[in-house]
Amino acid sequence: MLNMSVVNGPQFQANIARRGAMMSKGLDTAAKAAATKLRTTAAKNTPVDTGNLRQGWQGPIPAGRWTYEVRNDVEYGKYVEFGTWKMAGRFMLTRAVHEIEPQFHLACRAAVRQACM
Repeated sequence: MLNMSVVNGPQFQANIARRGAMMSKGLDTAAKAAATKLRTTAAKNTPVDTGNLRQGWQGPIPAGRWTYEVRNDVEYGKYVEFGTWKMAGRFMLTRAVHEIEPQFHLACRAAVRQACM
């Protein structure tokens, strides 16, 4: 017969809090790195006529817990991204997201694993 008991004491709570803080920091680092890579990859994918659109990429901009924003405020950027009835979209940001997504998932998994060890 096997008897087990788990004691939920102060040391256990401190360990959980420490691991949670480590995981939070790791996930934040992974998100910021992914946003940085997303910005640079999107800029590389951006077609150049005057250079205004390529220079318009901004980020990573903190937008919440584990959240960073990458944006381009150039007013015609959405037309270049998605296209119009006269031209096909270039999908510079969409392609960048698909390119970095697997690396981001691996970084998140690594952060969680590191915190749980």
